[in-house]
Order: sequence, then structure tokens, then C-alpha cells
Amino acid sequence: DQIHQFKQMVKALHEAEIEVILDVVYNHTGEGNEYGPVYSLKGIDNSTYYMASDDSQHPYADVSGTGNTLHCDNRAVRQLIVNSLLYWFRDMHVDGFRFDMASIFSRKSDGSINLSDPPIFGDISGHPDLKGVRLIAEPWEGNDRYPNYQLGFISGTGTQEGALQRGFPGTDWRQWNDRFRTTTRMFIKSDPGWVLELMTRIYGSSDKFPDSLREAYRPWQSLNYISSHDGLTLYDLVAYDSPESWNCGEQDLGIQSSSDVMALRKRQIKNLFCLLFLSNGTPMFRAGDEFMQSQQGSGNVYNVDTEQSWLNWEKLLIHRDIFDFAKKMIAFRKAHSSLGRSLFWREEVRWYGVGRHVDTSHESRSLAYCLHGQSQQDCTLYVMINAFWEPLAFTIQEGEADHWQRIVDTSVRSPDDFLDASVAPSLTSLVYELHPRSIAIFQMLPMAV
Repeated sequence: DQIHQFKQMVKALHEAEIEVILDVVYNHTGEGNEYGPVYSLKGIDNSTYYMASDDSQHPYADVSGTGNTLHCDNRAVRQLIVNSLLYWFRDMHVDGFRFDMASIFSRKSDGSINLSDPPIFGDISGHPDLKGVRLIAEPWEGNDRYPNYQLGFISGTGTQEGALQRGFPGTDWRQWNDRFRTTTRMFIKSDPGWVLELMTRIYGSSDKFPDSLREAYRPWQSLNYISSHDGLTLYDLVAYDSPESWNCGEQDLGIQSSSDVMALRKRQIKNLFCLLFLSNGTPMFRAGDEFMQSQQGSGNVYNVDTEQSWLNWEKLLIHRDIFDFAKKMIAFRKAHSSLGRSLFWREEVRWYGVGRHVDTSHESRSLAYCLHGQSQQDCTLYVMINAFWEPLAFTIQEGEADHWQRIVDTSVRSPDDFLDASVAPSLTSLVYELHPRSIAIFQMLPMAV
């Protein structure tokens, strides 16, 4: 029954032109450490399926941070993983996989790291029935005692095998980009010192995914995200205080948010959606973020089966303005091929500040850029970003005032925060005063190119 229902679901989603990506965990199992239960693999062949520790008191290697670690260097375990992928791809018709803690695939039997040629990557890419499958990696592990962070390309003078050649060994996989996540969070909450880093992330993270002949990465391999099933929801990032979140000034979390605080939270959410969909790379957002889903500040509800973890669809009606903004932002990205390209923007982007030059000082909280789209048969876009708590007067550095129309201003209330190009008026001045903690997007009229 469940198999039939799953296939029906996939078929219906495919008919709606929606692909299905399955989140898979091939790095550990629920059998835990030496104190855990025996469900299957422990009883079948414990030494084959699990990595061993050299600590007799704690016989299971726990680089996953969850009690045990699958022995992915073993041929039988690799065959089990490939057979599982084949079942879900070939029989259940999913389109791809997101691999939890995928860096464990590079662990050798003794726990050391093989970045040059871990065999499981060849097993997957070389299987004829897995051609065309979408592969997405979380390129790190969950135990800080045994660091194995492999995002993108690793350069430097590392001593581990292959460290000079590459980072994550799946060179054609997409990878979760936590650098994008952290940068956008810190910049939008107005922390200092993030302008240069933000430029790199918007550009497509070329430092992590260089497309030179030697490395041959592409910007679409950077899977950009701000929130996911791990950590705070997008709303909780603007409703609770933590090193990467800010509650937008509400002092007492036990009371109902004031209208000003809620307005600022909505603006910050719109700002984050803007950065996500304006950046080169592959964007991903968490289900429910488009209508301000909350988990009451919890970052880990995987085993909580209550209203804290359920999607509250009533919020879709309550926060329809945010839903509409997210929907329009998705459509905007799809309509502008210049944003998400297979190559980096290079000379087609020009970086500015409130004036001609980018302010890269530590205290700077503003940035602007102009992205030319002619090579992509697209119009030119101008973006202003103000993460400062005071208004800033930006001056558009290209074209004449009447060449431009304002499409987005996150400080404006819905529905005027996002205007259709068919009704958006031309500007009367190249100077645009952008409100505190706001983002504005301008589009050049076709006849002005």
C-alpha cells in the first residue's frame, strides 16, 4: 500500500513538473553505539557494516556524531548503498538524492580520509542505470572531534591525501553551501565585516567552485540556502536571538510581537529571499518559510511529532503577503536567465556601493551591483542592499533615470513591494533613498539598452 501511494505521489508531482529529491542517510543507522539496540546490520555482520574504533571501551567509530558510522570503504556496504539508490531511482522513480553527511563516503577503514579516489563515487557515477540522477551532498560530518569539511575545492598545503587536488570528491555533484547560509544570515542581521564575503556568495562562490580548466566546477554546483530541516526556520531566524539570528528588537519573547517588530521581521524575511534568488547558484528554501513557519526556536525537531514540527497551513492565510513575495521572487528568477547561469558573471557584473565604489570597510553594511544580461538575452538589473539601521541614499551608476523602473523594495508594504514590470513607472532620479534594512531591485527598460 505504501509503495503504491509513494509511486502515485511521484507520478502526480512529475505531472506538475516537480522533481522528487530523496534525502538519504548512508552514514549511520539507528542501531547506535555499543549501548544501542540490534535491529539488523549489527546482527548480520557487525564488523563489515560499521567502522571500528581503536577504543575497546567504545568499539564503534563515531565520526557521524550519532553513535556509529557506516563502513563505506567496504565493498559490501558500497553495494548496499548503490542497490538502495537503484531501487529508489529505477523502481520508485525519484529524480535524485541529497546525501546526509556525504563526506563520510571518503573515510577509509581506519578512519583516515581519501580525497583522491574514494571508490563509492566511481560505483555511483559508473553505474549505467544511475545516469542522469541528481546528486546533492552535505559535504561535512556531524562530529567536531573528527573534522572532515569538504565544501567545494580545497587548496593549500594540507597533508591528507589528495588535499591539494580537490575538496569533496564528487566533482560533478551539487553541494550544500553553508558559507552562503552563514554569510547571508550575518549580513542581514547587520553584523559588520561581511561585504566582501557577500559579494563572493552572490557571485556564485567561485572560491569554492572555481571553473578554471584544472578544477572545472560550475556555479550551479553551489546549492545556496539560508535555512533547512537542520537549524532554525527562516521566521525563527528573525524571531529568536542566537549567534546567527536576531529577534528584531523584541525584548520579551513571551508577549505578542508589536506591529513594528513584525513589520521588520517580514522585511528581513523578504531581504533573505531576495539574496537567495538573486545569487548565482542553485537556490533552496525550507518548506514553510514562504509563510513564516515557526518551530518555536528549536533547531532540531526530527523526533518531535507535535504542532511544533507540523506545518501550520493556517499561516499561509495569515502571512499571505510573504507567500506572494516569495512566489513572485521565484518567478522573477525564472524570468531572468542572467541570474542563474552555468558560468560565473565575470565582466558582466559591476560592483558599486551607495556611490561609485564599494565600501569594503569593516563597518560597511551596504552594497550595490549592476548585472548586464545581454549575453543571456535578458535585461540589465541593478540591486541595492542596505543592511544598515539608517536610510542610505544610493546613486545608480549606469544609464539615465528614465531608463530604470523599480521592481522590488522590501521596505514597502505588500502588494507594492513587488511591482510588475508592465505597471512599474520609470524613475525620475538616479538617487534612490533606501530605507533601513531593505533591498531594492531595478530593471532597465529594453529600449535603454
